[in-house]
Amino acid sequence: MNLRQRILALVLVLLLLVLGVTLATVSRVTYRHTLDRAEEELVAARRILLDSLRSREGSLREAAGALAKDDALRQAVFAGVGDQESVLLALENHRQRTNADVALLVDLDGNVVVDTADPARGGQRERPFPFPELLIEEFPPDAAPRLVAQRGGVLQLVCVPYYVPVSAPRPSLWLLLGRNVDDRWARELRELTGIEVSLVGRNSAAEAGAAAVFASSLPPAARGHLVPAPRPGGGAALVRALGSAEYLSLAAPLGDGIEAQLDRPTAAALLDYRKLVGRFLWIALAAAALALAGAWQIARTVTRPIRSLEQAARRIATGDYAAALPVAEAGEVGRLALEFEGMQRSVREREAAIQHLAFHDELTGLPNRAQFRVELARRIVVEEREHGQFAVAIVDVDRFRDINDTLGHHVGDHLLLALARRLEEVARRRGHTVARLGGDEFALLLPARGLSETRAALAEVEAALAGSMEIEEVRIDLAASLGVALYPDHGGDPATLLRRAEIAMYAAKKRHLGCAFYDAAQDRHSVERLSLAGD
Repeated sequence: MNLRQRILALVLVLLLLVLGVTLATVSRVTYRHTLDRAEEELVAARRILLDSLRSREGSLREAAGALAKDDALRQAVFAGVGDQESVLLALENHRQRTNADVALLVDLDGNVVVDTADPARGGQRERPFPFPELLIEEFPPDAAPRLVAQRGGVLQLVCVPYYVPVSAPRPSLWLLLGRNVDDRWARELRELTGIEVSLVGRNSAAEAGAAAVFASSLPPAARGHLVPAPRPGGGAALVRALGSAEYLSLAAPLGDGIEAQLDRPTAAALLDYRKLVGRFLWIALAAAALALAGAWQIARTVTRPIRSLEQAARRIATGDYAAALPVAEAGEVGRLALEFEGMQRSVREREAAIQHLAFHDELTGLPNRAQFRVELARRIVVEEREHGQFAVAIVDVDRFRDINDTLGHHVGDHLLLALARRLEEVARRRGHTVARLGGDEFALLLPARGLSETRAALAEVEAALAGSMEIEEVRIDLAASLGVALYPDHGGDPATLLRRAEIAMYAAKKRHLGCAFYDAAQDRHSVERLSLAGD
């Protein structure tokens, strides 16, 4: 294991240890906090439940008080001692008007006189009212709402004294109004609080006081598992299973063996917790990735200078001098790297100079024959794919040997430089490629779409080469011969095109044509051409 791998392994172990401890701590604390918040929601829902029952009780008490002062009902009661149907009809009308579910008249002995929920038994003195504790004139204002289990359901009852006549010193009857606390009420409360609400108790009508569910907003699968259960001290919430789901539950006693059970699914309560843990896990993974990246960078920073020097030495040994060498800022390795960089730069400059000399003419700076052949081969590939054409022209200065012999080679060099500049100027305007093949021979690569365009380009080249030139106070009249070969008509490779353009150039020189295109018949005079070259 090298140094970089050891650094990465150490950082990875420490990072996993820290992340594991942090994740476990945050998960435990967040889970407890989430349950506490869910329990707070249950406590708030319990307050809302009690407030809802108190509100219902207040509206019932107001309706009962208004009904107790109603003259029509009083007259029916006063006149209907022997006519229970009239009393029942009057009481039923007032019950419907107040939106109550049941209305009762109870005498001072605790017997039911009229019951709108059970009209057939009204007036039977032997039927006592089952909840005598409700028959009082005043209840403490902070008393809990009173619910009673009756006929398989739960009623919320209020009691007011009933005076017949109004000026009687003491009540003549008790007037009770009640509303059912049923599934509809439980569902409305669930819509308000977001908590499942159930009323559970011991049904006295059932066998041996069996458990009964009076109202619930839970689905049927969970509702069947509701039972009054012992609760932990202090009214704390507990986790319990109702069917296949798990709930966080809180109880609220409502008297007469009835309790409200508030349930919140733990899956919903822990949803934010799971999201938070998931986000923390992603953050931890991102932190791990960043830490590993940082460790990798540190390891690279520590080992990079030596590795860079090693790689640089290998590149230089293989002849690669182009890539830049990273240099350390200080230290012995840094100074050694600076020396390596200086050596690499010197070798690269020498290689560039050698490369330039290998493919460019030393006198004119133009591409030489080797580079021109490379350009020809590249152009052939392009034009073969696009089905295009081009022309290759070879330019030879007439009487150049006489100029050299008469005026000296330095004048000939000046003449060649001047010709090169003129040809470069034409090449820039027309998009040509110009090269010096050697001696007084130049070559041109002329992109052309037709013979007329090629002739126009050649005429511009001839015009650039025509005329006189003054070198060292000596006026020299210029003349040049051009030979042209066309691709693909006269050849399909660089060597053939150059050879045939040169044949055309010698034909032009021999016949004093100035410019000539290659003709296959010219190849039969190669011996004559060699004789002319010898002359």
